[in-house]
Amino acid sequence: MFLDKFRKKNLHIFLRHVHIYNPEAKARPSWFSIESCFLNLISTLSKPDLPLKVDLTVMFDGDDTSFNDDFLSTYMKNHGVQFPVKIKIVQFHGGSDARSFHHTIDYILDQNYSDDDWIYFLENDYLHVPNWINKLSDLFDVNKNHEYVSLYDHFDKYLYDQYDELESKIRFHGNHHWRSTPSTCASFLVTSKILNEDAQIIKTGGGDHEFFTALANKNSRKIISPIPGLSTHCMKDFLSPGIDWENISNSSKTI
Repeated sequence: MFLDKFRKKNLHIFLRHVHIYNPEAKARPSWFSIESCFLNLISTLSKPDLPLKVDLTVMFDGDDTSFNDDFLSTYMKNHGVQFPVKIKIVQFHGGSDARSFHHTIDYILDQNYSDDDWIYFLENDYLHVPNWINKLSDLFDVNKNHEYVSLYDHFDKYLYDQYDELESKIRFHGNHHWRSTPSTCASFLVTSKILNEDAQIIKTGGGDHEFFTALANKNSRKIISPIPGLSTHCMKDFLSPGIDWENISNSSKTI
């Protein structure tokens, strides 16, 4: 027990990626690219002495031809071996966002991770602040009872009339503020233990808002998100507020 206090917690990142990208499907900032989001993630994982033991699995929805045409293939050929964090590529055919998400859940469950290992479901259109892992480690160290964690400070909660009456509990964990939130997107963190308990609800609950609502109603699950955000969903007009995300995106190196 004494040694457990000093043991680095495991963080398993599962980045869902597909080669096909429709720029008109969602309203994006002018500076946005999927590649810059990936390189931003890589840069944050390349820092020395990370407080968590991190590995990265890219869940690539596509065949060999699409993978070979993707920037990810170029990156792995040129830099993958030198990357300080272990990267694994898992190819599969999902064909839709929902099937890709469900396949990722099943794949994770098959890994038989320890109960206290943390899983990060990550979509490929997110940026992160440089020190997000340190902030996350501080959160894990201070409070052991978190269930679901989002790194995105949802800007819609500040905009829409439907949230005028929304009440959130605000906590200060480590050196950052965190608030309760009713739902988040399909990029979130959860322990292996809770994922095993909740997987069926997640897979049958519909979209992200619907399955988080189902988790709250059926299993009394709670979600917290940071203020300010430690990541952002790269949607025009919905970026985590108060952070120069364009500068963060542009600071990512080109392959």
